[in-house]
Formats: sequence, structure tokens, C-alpha cells
Amino acid sequence: IIVDTYGGYARHGGGAFSGKDPSKVDRSAAYATRWVAKNLVAAGAADR
Repeated sequence: IIVDTYGGYARHGGGAFSGKDPSKVDRSAAYATRWVAKNLVAAGAADR
């Protein structure tokens, strides 16, 4: 996950998204969370 998420922001147990089916909840939830975070920053509601 460190590689797949560009370095990561918080500590975690490892793993990866590459090669996983999009229906896997860890992959889809991470992508959804990244989308929300990106839009919060774009809207000026957060710095990063």
C-alpha cells in the first residue's frame, strides 16, 4: 500500500492494491477516500 498510495500518510500493516480486483473493499475504500480528500483540498476545506 505504501507504493500504491504514494508514500502513505499514516502507519499501516502493509499490503498492496496492485493486481487486486476492484471489488475488494480495501482497494475501493482507499480510492473513494482519496477522491474525497482530493476534493476537500480542491474546495479549500483542507490544506492537504
